[in-house]
Amino acid sequence: MAKVEAESETGDNIDQGNELSIAGPSSPTSGHLSVEKSQSSTKSISLSGSDLEQILEHDREYANGSYFMPCDEQEQTRLAITHQCFTSMLSGQLSFQNIPRNVRRILDVGTGTGDWAIAVAERFPNAEIVATDITCFQPSDVPPNVFFEIDDAREEWTYTEPFDFIHMRGLSGAFSDWAAVYAEARKHLQANGILEIADFGLITLTESIPDSYLSIYNGACLSAVEKSGITLGLDHMKRTLLEGAGFNIAKTRTLDIPLGTWSPDPRKKVAGKMALISALEGLEATSLRLLTRHLELTLSYPLNASDFDPYNNNFLLVGGGGGESRTGLSNKITLINTSRKQTISEVVDIDLSKDEDSVTSLAVASSTPSSVTAFAGINSSVKDQNAGKNEHLRSFRLEYPPQKRAADEKSNDTAAQTYRGQTAPLGRASLFTPSTAVKKETYQRITRLSRPCKINGGQFGAIATGLAPEGEIVLFDAKTNGPMGPWVEARLPLGKGAEAADVDIMELNDSDNSPPGTFAVAYCTDYEVHVCRMTLKQKTSPEPQFAYGEPHPDVFAGSARPKFRSLRFITPHLLLLLQNRPNRQGADLLLLELSSTFQGKLLGRKSLHRGINAATALSVTHLSSPSSSEASQLVAAVAGQDTSISIFTLEHSNNALFRSLKFKRHILLNTVHPSTITSLSFSAFATPVKTTSSAPPQYIKLASTSIGGTVVVHTLPLILHPPPSQKSATRRYVLTSPGRSDAATMTLSILISAFAIALGAFVLQVFTEFRGGTPEYLGAKGWLNQRVHDYIAVPNILENGTSIAPSTTAISSLSGHASSTSSSISEHITDVFTDVKASASDFTDAAKQTLYDTPEEARAAVSSALDAASSAASELNEASEAYSATASSSVSSLTSSATSQTSSGYHHIRDLLSRHHKHRRHESSPAIPHLVIHDDEEDGKLKARFHHVGKEVDKQATKFEELSKMEKEIWKKRLRDAGVWTAEEGESILKGVFFGSIAGAVGNAVRAAMARG
Repeated sequence: MAKVEAESETGDNIDQGNELSIAGPSSPTSGHLSVEKSQSSTKSISLSGSDLEQILEHDREYANGSYFMPCDEQEQTRLAITHQCFTSMLSGQLSFQNIPRNVRRILDVGTGTGDWAIAVAERFPNAEIVATDITCFQPSDVPPNVFFEIDDAREEWTYTEPFDFIHMRGLSGAFSDWAAVYAEARKHLQANGILEIADFGLITLTESIPDSYLSIYNGACLSAVEKSGITLGLDHMKRTLLEGAGFNIAKTRTLDIPLGTWSPDPRKKVAGKMALISALEGLEATSLRLLTRHLELTLSYPLNASDFDPYNNNFLLVGGGGGESRTGLSNKITLINTSRKQTISEVVDIDLSKDEDSVTSLAVASSTPSSVTAFAGINSSVKDQNAGKNEHLRSFRLEYPPQKRAADEKSNDTAAQTYRGQTAPLGRASLFTPSTAVKKETYQRITRLSRPCKINGGQFGAIATGLAPEGEIVLFDAKTNGPMGPWVEARLPLGKGAEAADVDIMELNDSDNSPPGTFAVAYCTDYEVHVCRMTLKQKTSPEPQFAYGEPHPDVFAGSARPKFRSLRFITPHLLLLLQNRPNRQGADLLLLELSSTFQGKLLGRKSLHRGINAATALSVTHLSSPSSSEASQLVAAVAGQDTSISIFTLEHSNNALFRSLKFKRHILLNTVHPSTITSLSFSAFATPVKTTSSAPPQYIKLASTSIGGTVVVHTLPLILHPPPSQKSATRRYVLTSPGRSDAATMTLSILISAFAIALGAFVLQVFTEFRGGTPEYLGAKGWLNQRVHDYIAVPNILENGTSIAPSTTAISSLSGHASSTSSSISEHITDVFTDVKASASDFTDAAKQTLYDTPEEARAAVSSALDAASSAASELNEASEAYSATASSSVSSLTSSATSQTSSGYHHIRDLLSRHHKHRRHESSPAIPHLVIHDDEEDGKLKARFHHVGKEVDKQATKFEELSKMEKEIWKKRLRDAGVWTAEEGESILKGVFFGSIAGAVGNAVRAAMARG
C-alpha cells in the first residue's frame, strides 16, 4: 500500500469543514473493459430542461423521486456560489491534486451546473471532459471538449475507455451505496488514475450550545437521512470505504471555512461570505424532502402486520401485540392517519383480549367514506384451542375521523388527530380443518384478499395455517358481513409438515377464455410453487398444478436449499418470487412465467444487495391495472433482516413477451427500523382521469412495521411518462423513468446485432485480405506500412471465389488471352513499396498508355514487375495478384475446354495417363511419351498433347514437380474445376506431367513491362 499523506489547515472559530480525498488504484490493471456502450462523440447538448421529467414538491423542482436535493434555478445559483467557494479556498486551483498536463480523459460525476467541468476543459483543451448528472442544467458557452450526459451514477457505468481523473464534489447524500459507486470508479480508472472527492461537512458551532436551533436542525436531518438510506456529512469519505474499493489514499486534507466575513485572512473572508450564502440557501433545499418524506410513529406494542385501505391511502391499519402472555403488552389493531405531510398519527385502537393470541396477519377488505372493514388472524386462547375451538378468523369495522372542511382546515386537522372513533367486531369463525394433534398450536399465518372482480364485485380471501400438523389453505368469499361456515369456497391440503410461505390471488384476463369471476391462486411452500384456477361459488376444491420447484441438491453438496419467502402476481401469467439463500447468504427476486396450464418457466433472477443476509417481507403495487394491455410499471419493495428496504421497478405488458424484463433499483433505504421489519404494505394507486401536467401531484406510500412497534411511512412521488413537454397520445404515471419499450428494445437489439455482424464481416474480410484469402475489395494491405506488410501480408490468386496458396518465385509469362480484371488492385500498392525505385511512377504512366487496355491491368503488371525486381516474398505475392487480375478469362474457359477433351475420349486425367502407360507397354519404340497440358494459343482453352523423347518439349513447359508452389496450386485448381482431377487423388498422379502457358504468359508480360520501362 502506498504511504498515506495527510494535511490539514486550521484556524480559530471554525464553523464548517471541507474534506478532499484523492485516491488511486491499489494495484495496476490492464485497463481492459468489457462494456460495449460507446462514448459520446459530439459536443451538443441533446436534452433541455423542458424535455426532462421534473417533480414539483413544496414549490421546488426535483429531478426524480429519490434524490433529496432540488434542481431548480434557485439551486443552480447556490451551486454556482459553492463552486466559487471551493475555488477560492484552493487559491484558484480546480483540484487539490495537480492534474497531469498530459491528461486525456476526465470524468466529473454529479457535475451540477457544469462550472467545474467547463473550467477544467478550458485549462486542459486537449483533454476530453465527460460531465454527468441526473438532470440537465443547460450550461452556456461550453468548450468543444466538454460532453454533458444525463446519467445516474448509481447504475452500472458503461464507459468504453478508462479515465485518468475522476472528480466527485458535493455529493454527500447522493448515494445510499457508496461502496458500489467507488467500485465503478475503480473499474473505470487508468492504472495510475486519480479519484478526487471533495465535500462539505455539517455546519457546526465553535462552541457547543445545547438545544440550539442548529443542533435541532442537524439532528432532525440526520434522523431523516438514516431512514432514507443515505448519509450526510463526510461518512462516505472514510478511509476503510475507499480502501475496500481498491484505492490507495494518497492525500487527505481538511479545510476549515468560516461562515461569514469575520476571518482576518482575506482568502477566508471571501470564501466565508460565499459559504454563508450557500449555507443559508441550502437550509431549505436540504431539509424539505428529508423532513417530509419519511414519517415515523412508535406504538406501545410489537407489530406483525399492516395494510393500507385500498381505496383511501390516507389510512393505514396495523396490528400485533404481546400474545397470550404475562409480558403486559397489549394485543391491538390501530388505525393510523397518514394524510398529513409532517406527521402520522393514531386514529383509533381496537383493544383485544390479553387472554388470546396477538394479531398475526391483517387485510383490509372494503371501505366507505366513513369506515373500513378488515380481516385479521387472531388465535383463541390456549384453553379454547385445547377444547377444539379456535376462532382464528376475525372481522372488524373501524370508523374514520370526520372529513376536513375547507372553511376550517386547521381546526379539523386537530379534530382528526384527537378523534377516537367507534369500532365494532363483525364476527369470528374457525375455517381450518380441526386438528387431531395432542398439542394444538395451529395459527392463521397468512391472510390475503384479492381485488374485487371487475364483473360482479366478488372477492376471494385466502388464509393459511402455521405450525399445523398438516398444512392447509382455505379459500373463502370475502364479500359477506361476517365469517360463517358456508363462506368456505375450497380447501387446499398441503400435506403433513408442509406450510404455505405465502399466497396470492389475481383475477384472470379475458384473453384466458375463462368465465367471469375466475381467479388464479398461487402459493409457495419452502421449495415449491403451485397454481390453480378458482371461480366464485364453485364450491369444489381445485387441483393445484406444480409450477416450479427447487431441486434437491446433489448428495455430496449437503441438504441446504434456497427457500421461498413470498410471492406476488405481476400479471396472471407472471409471478414474482422472493427467495432466501441457504445459510443466510443473501436473497433473490425471481421472475416465473406461467403457461396457460400454469407450468412455470424461470425467466431470471435479481440478487439483492450484499448487506441482506435474508429477506423478511415483500410488497408490490401496480401503477396501472395488472390486466391492462398497455405497458405498466410494477413497484416492489423487499425488507431485509438488516432493517433495510430495497425498492425496485419492473416494466411489463400483458401483450408483450416476458423475455426482456429487467429490474431497476429505485432506492435502497438503510436502517429504516431499530429492529426486525415484520411487514411491508404499499398503498394502491388509481390513475387520475386526466394525466396532464395540470393534474395534482401523484404519489404512492410504503408503510413498514417492526417488532419494536415502529411504523414508518415513505412517500414516493410519481412522474408522468412521457413528460408533458413531449407529444404523446397516452401518458401514465411511473416511479422511475422506464427504459426503452419492448419494440424499441427489439429494434435496437436487431440494429446492434446487424452492426456486430457487419463489423465481424469487415474484420474477417480485412484479415483474409491480409492473409491472401480473398481479392482486395477493401485494399486492406495498402493500410500497412512496409515492415508490417512484409511480416503478415500474403498474396492471393482467386478463381471463382477460391483462394490459392502464394508462390515463392516470380511468374514468368502472361497469357495473351487474359480478359479484363475482375477486381480492382489496391490504389495503395505504390505507397506500400516505398523503397522501390523512384522511377516506378513514371513507368506506371507509360505502361498505362502503351501495353494494356485498362489502367487496372497496367497497375497489376507494374506491381508484378516491381515485385520481380525487388526479389522479395512480398513482391512475389503482388505478382500473384497481377495474375489474378489478368488471367480470369483463361480460367473461365476451362469448363468448355474440359468438355472438348471429353468429346475426344479423354474423360479424366487418369485416361490421359493410362494412354501414356499404354504407349510405354505396347510401342516398340524406346521413346517414352510425355503428357503436356497447356493453353491453346488461339482460343485460350486448355489442351493436352503427347511429346516423345527425342522430340523437343515446349520450352515454356515445366514438369509438375519442378513448378513453384503457387504454380502447382494454379494448375491443380484449373484441373479440379475442369473435373479432370480431384484433390483426393493427390499430387503423385501429376508427377512427370508437363505444364505450360500460364506461368510463361505472366513471366513474358513482366519482362515486356520492364523492357518498356
